[in-house]
Amino acid sequence: SKLIPPSWTWIYDLNPLVGIINGFRWAILGTTEFPLKSLIYSITASVVILIIGLALFRRLERSFADVI
Repeated sequence: SKLIPPSWTWIYDLNPLVGIINGFRWAILGTTEFPLKSLIYSITASVVILIIGLALFRRLERSFADVI
C-alpha cells in the first residue's frame, strides 16, 4: 500500500481482502502498525455487500429457479 497515494487509500481499503492481508502482515512480519482503519473499512464494505446481496436475492428469488 506504499505505492498508493494517501488521498486514495480509503478507496483501496474498501477491498475486503486489504484489511485481512494487512492484518496478516502485522501479525506475521510485525513491520507495520495494527491496520485498524483498513479492517474497519473492509468489514464495513463486506457488510454493505452482504446486505445488498441478500436484498437482491430476496427480490429475485421467485424467478431465480425459472431462469436456471
